[in-house]
Amino acid sequence: MPGFTMKEVDRINRIIESIASDRKNLTGELYLNAIQNEFITIRKNLHIPRIEAKCLDYSRAAGIVADIADVMPEFLRGHRLLEYRKPAAEQHSLHFLMKIPGRVLDFIHILRIDLMFGGDSSNVVERGDTNFYPSFRTNRLYYKSRTVPVREASENDFEPLRLQEDERVESDNYFHTYALFDEFESREASKDLCAKFDADIFNISLDLYQFISYDYFTACMNVLYPVRTELASAVELFECMFIFLFSQYRNIEEIVPLEKIRGAFAAEINCGAERITLTKEYIERLKNYFSRFSMYRDEEMLLKGWRRIDIRGI
Repeated sequence: MPGFTMKEVDRINRIIESIASDRKNLTGELYLNAIQNEFITIRKNLHIPRIEAKCLDYSRAAGIVADIADVMPEFLRGHRLLEYRKPAAEQHSLHFLMKIPGRVLDFIHILRIDLMFGGDSSNVVERGDTNFYPSFRTNRLYYKSRTVPVREASENDFEPLRLQEDERVESDNYFHTYALFDEFESREASKDLCAKFDADIFNISLDLYQFISYDYFTACMNVLYPVRTELASAVELFECMFIFLFSQYRNIEEIVPLEKIRGAFAAEINCGAERITLTKEYIERLKNYFSRFSMYRDEEMLLKGWRRIDIRGI
């Protein structure tokens, strides 16, 4: 990780803290690109300066954060800059963290904004070279928005509740080592996690998008439009989903006693002698939640390999 000073980190956090409570996003539509990465359009062009090839330095990032806070204040509000990027390999992105308590577990929301050159809707202002990536203008931002169950979390770091202590996740009849995952393998592991629920819970094909992702050695929930209300709804639903998933890999009492689960989730979870199951009422709630999401594609998007994601109620 390249060096930085606390002054630079504090400057970025002060920008976030100064976001007025009534500021609204200047965002447009949500898309998946040809390699199934999420991006959102914005109603103005941002200027992304030249970024050093080795990393995005936080002293340069402060101006970028101010511009991002102007177009997506509702996404950043309540977060803080994660000093050391996690995963550390994402040296050209900015990672923002916010803690969210559940009923019996704790969660964090992590927003990872990727500032690498984004392609055909962006205009190069200054060409890159061996030391710098190009400067460009863009009307879209690529990001990952994950709700992550954690064992503990601070403003500067977090320890996820891992599905496997040996840093592996089971996928049918074989194991993948997370550290060696490429994008395809990570997506396949995410599909396997989603497939542990009733087939009709998710409104979108698992081949196109996975609402539960394998990331940070655990199961995370993707929150596509991470404003406060959406994050609260996601954690409220995902906590039971995660308890169910964790029980498929490990003894749930490693993280929370069964009696505490019975008391907190009587309407959502059945704690049997041998396994945990989800109640019919809770499964219907999941179906209703995920039915809000749909995908659309016209001829122009087909040529680009894009899909638009629509969210009812947003």
